[in-house]
Amino acid sequence: DEGFYHNQIALETNKEPVVLWDLSIVRDLYYAGDYNYESILKENEPLKIPQGKYLVLGDNVQRSKDSRTWRVKKLTLKNGKIIQCDTDSYSDSGEVIKIHRNKETNRGGDIWGISHTINKQDLLSVEEESAGFVDSDEIFGRALLVYWPIKRIKLIK
Repeated sequence: DEGFYHNQIALETNKEPVVLWDLSIVRDLYYAGDYNYESILKENEPLKIPQGKYLVLGDNVQRSKDSRTWRVKKLTLKNGKIIQCDTDSYSDSGEVIKIHRNKETNRGGDIWGISHTINKQDLLSVEEESAGFVDSDEIFGRALLVYWPIKRIKLIK
């Protein structure tokens, strides 16, 4: 069946290995993302999470991605300033690079949520890298409230 994966999955804790078998993993069928996990993961190769890092899972809303798909653009300007952003916020029109924050969805911009328009003549370099894991020192605080907008609630058949 398309969307079903019948591979063995191994999980390992700090003390004892854990192996699960006869298990089907199915992508969330409620929404369809526009990315392809098969292009990210090599067949039959486990995903190894480094010590002190976390894999961040998507939150089941449209266009939510887990951290295996995260890509970051790092722009270094000639004046020494460095701007980092998610690749979804980045666009290159030839003469100008825009890093856009969508005020309606409250998403995008640089890592601080700020929009930028950068002339290419002011640019020293642009690098892109995977941001698949989050350092433990970058995770802090607690959620005081988890809010699910009432207009997003739908019957799942």
